[in-house]
Amino acid sequence: MWKKIRSNRDPKYTLLSELAKELKPWIDPVKKWLVKKIHNHPKPLFFAMAISLGLSLLLSFTVFRQINNEASLTRQNEPRYVKPGLDSVVTIAEQLQQVLALREMVERLIAKKKLSSKDSLQLDSALNRLQDSHSTQ
Repeated sequence: MWKKIRSNRDPKYTLLSELAKELKPWIDPVKKWLVKKIHNHPKPLFFAMAISLGLSLLLSFTVFRQINNEASLTRQNEPRYVKPGLDSVVTIAEQLQQVLALREMVERLIAKKKLSSKDSLQLDSALNRLQDSHSTQ
């Protein structure tokens, strides 16, 4: 399936060289005419090029200008927990401590062989709070 395909084609004959050979009678007269016009009238060609560059510059800063409201775009894509400032770091640290404390409580309650009604209620409330904390993130 992955066997290399070998051909007997001469490497100097490519698609581009063959097309150039076929289209040469039509391309050469146009090429000669264009070179003659460029050499005979360089100033109008230069001014046309300068005008087109100026027009392009003018249009790019007026008509085709795209106003990106980057502040609103970054706010929409920014996760909730990424906020600037030290307050957010403290809040995230407190939330993490609460989650770790809840997790430790759940693990301690699960390790017991027999749960009392109080333990069952604590386990249920801790699991609900863990569920809530995971859904808000």
